[in-house]
Amino acid sequence: MDPTLMFDEAEQLYNDEVLNTRRDLQENSIHLEQLAQYCEQSFLTNCDQQAVFDQSKECVVQSLASVTHNLTKLSTNLFQLLDTHEHRLENLSHQLFCIEQSFENVGEIQSKEKIKTLGKHIAIHRQHKVVQNKCIKKEKSTDCDSALIPLL
Repeated sequence: MDPTLMFDEAEQLYNDEVLNTRRDLQENSIHLEQLAQYCEQSFLTNCDQQAVFDQSKECVVQSLASVTHNLTKLSTNLFQLLDTHEHRLENLSHQLFCIEQSFENVGEIQSKEKIKTLGKHIAIHRQHKVVQNKCIKKEKSTDCDSALIPLL
């Protein structure tokens, strides 16, 4: 996967989903404060306390369900964002490994070439010497070939 696409995907996910869900949670906070004020006013002004309590309970449950939904949505989006970054880091790690291997291969090739060039400058002069084969006679032997030992 192209790293720029992954970066664009992560940026879009952050800008669209994470920031919107965060804004929704801030709105939920404001709504919960308004709900608390409404419930308090209702308890103080209405005579039927049981009806006010049931209505307040229903509103609070709905508001908390909305908060729970937004928190779940935010956590899911953050996990997706982290996954996207993880894939991007894996891709970059793989690219760095490939680059490292390329440098190692280039280094090996350069070393071999340097060794070749150094070897070209060394001149090996060989002179072949003709040495007369000297033989030592062993005791009680008449056969020269089997009794002769070459000296070097």
